[in-house]
Amino acid sequence: ARRRRGGFTLVELLVVVVIIIVLAGLTIPAVMWAFSAAQETRIRAEVSGLSEAMERYRQEYGDYPPDFSDAALVTRHWQKRFPRTTQSPPTGLTRAEALVFWLNGFGPNVTAPLTTSPAGTPSSPLFPFDKARLKNTRTLNSWPIYTYEPQDGQGAPYAYFAAPTYTHAAATFSGGMGGTARPYLSAFGSGSGSSLYANPTSFQIISAGLDGNYGNNTTKTYPTGTGYNDQDNDNITNFCTRTLGDDRE
Repeated sequence: ARRRRGGFTLVELLVVVVIIIVLAGLTIPAVMWAFSAAQETRIRAEVSGLSEAMERYRQEYGDYPPDFSDAALVTRHWQKRFPRTTQSPPTGLTRAEALVFWLNGFGPNVTAPLTTSPAGTPSSPLFPFDKARLKNTRTLNSWPIYTYEPQDGQGAPYAYFAAPTYTHAAATFSGGMGGTARPYLSAFGSGSGSSLYANPTSFQIISAGLDGNYGNNTTKTYPTGTGYNDQDNDNITNFCTRTLGDDRE
């Protein structure tokens, strides 16, 4: 009798292939979820760091900085921050540019703080910005203006909104993959003006999340999700504990 040759039959190979495909189908979604969760954690940590830097700013200078939506507030804060300066503050910055402008430090000359020394290097930043993710949008009076992008945010920068001008914020900044950054109302707000918003006495920092889209340009309320669209749900802010979608009630 002839001895049977060892090895797999075609049916056995097909069974192995099917098992591998099934295992891959079960494993890949879990791996992708873990990867996305790690990316969101990095953004949340950075939003928290930016928020803490704003709190240090207030402790050091007495107020949260304005977001440049009101020129008179910018001028008043600038004169309080630099009482001996002969320079005027820039005008027309976006909410994303305002965040970096106030936290990235100024030149050492108190009469001319918008003069860098050495050239192009502000001193004493309140937040350790990753220079690779600072985007130089323009230069005003020889002073570089930047926005700051999350590592995993599809090019959409962090946006900053100061409480005194929440109501000025409609459709004023867009970037990344689309949508419009604007402050969120609070389901627990009452009265009028900033008291209707989340963080009514301080500020909101908003990341467009992993999709790089801030959401639709409508009135939106946290945490009920009123007015949200799909792009709002992955946004990460300094007033939510996870993403806006995860925090929905």
